[in-house]
Amino acid sequence: MTSAIVDLRGNGGGLVDQAVKVAERFLPKGTLIVSQHGRTSADDLEWVSSNTAAETMPLVLLVDENTASASEIVAGAFQDRDRAIIVGERTFGKGLVQNVIDLPFKTGLTLTAARYYTPSGRSIQRDYEQISRYQYFSHLTPSADIGLPYYEAKTLTDRRVYGGNGISPDVSSEPVLMNAQQLALLDPIFAYANDLINGRVPGFESYAQYRTRQSSNTLDLSAMDLSDELISKLGIYKTADGAAISPKTITREMDFIRSRQQRPANKGGDKGSSRRRRTRACSRKSDTLRPQIKKALSPKRKSLDPTSNELEAQLTGDLNTPCAIRNRIIDTSKDRRCDNRCRIIK
Repeated sequence: MTSAIVDLRGNGGGLVDQAVKVAERFLPKGTLIVSQHGRTSADDLEWVSSNTAAETMPLVLLVDENTASASEIVAGAFQDRDRAIIVGERTFGKGLVQNVIDLPFKTGLTLTAARYYTPSGRSIQRDYEQISRYQYFSHLTPSADIGLPYYEAKTLTDRRVYGGNGISPDVSSEPVLMNAQQLALLDPIFAYANDLINGRVPGFESYAQYRTRQSSNTLDLSAMDLSDELISKLGIYKTADGAAISPKTITREMDFIRSRQQRPANKGGDKGSSRRRRTRACSRKSDTLRPQIKKALSPKRKSLDPTSNELEAQLTGDLNTPCAIRNRIIDTSKDRRCDNRCRIIK
């Protein structure tokens, strides 16, 4: 492998230790990954890479508004060290450390005790003090709209980056949104895929093998050969409001239908209604997301300029050629010891 794309879109995070392990796979020993700052010095911690043989391949990181928490730690570490191009949308902005205090009657109180900061000192957490809960989770009111300043910092190559509102991508790329016709096709596509893998589509009973070939409850249909003739069978289904699906609509939305058909499917046959509800409740973003993938594969390249505000200007040559600037690290051994991955800040 000579280069890689790490897709963190829709990744809501997880354990901090796992985020650190992912980041240090690509960051050499002694590189600060994330720090934690709280009200007291006992809450102040740093996580530092201990990898003596880090990968040096070029990286592109895909993020969106649902990239949160531990995933943002990885994105922030890579961005501050100029280790990867961040492509996509601004991340969610969840960087709080919470402690659970046990209370009577088997209850507990979750108390915010600290915040996570990127290596340059940026807070990952988005402001939530002057907006409603609905606005916060709907991304309706970013910090700039309520008059709160962004925290400005510099990356390893002296690029300006800002904190206090998630991680801003280096290359913005909005996903494709579903139109009204595509939204109306979601239920018929789901019903058709469910019938197809259960052998209930006349003339295509052999596709039931995809159901029996895999042992997990979720089927990977990405390898399924979906011919135009097979997709045209969608016309026997109707939309949720009872409207027929015309051959013209199928022809026009052929690529969209094919991509939706190849999504993971529930193996339980008729038990997939909960997944259908989740599909209907999802955002209007198309799962193809081709513009983001294309930008990740073909970033613009200009001459090297350490003072540029765009990471695109930091890269020269082909993605298969590592960029020396991105592989530099700050030698912290002069003022702080970097022997341990997690340490108390001196």
